[in-house]
Amino acid sequence: YCIKQVEIPKPGPNDVLIKTIACGVCHTDFHFIRGGKTKDNCHAII
Repeated sequence: YCIKQVEIPKPGPNDVLIKTIACGVCHTDFHFIRGGKTKDNCHAII
């Protein structure tokens, strides 16, 4: 995973552009991102 700057797309006539000012990550999601596995020893898709 990474944090990067991206160009803001221009919304079309039927689109909505939403500005995200914050987000949260569950500790288990962070565990999977760092290479952890699920209880059945499979990688999870986040």
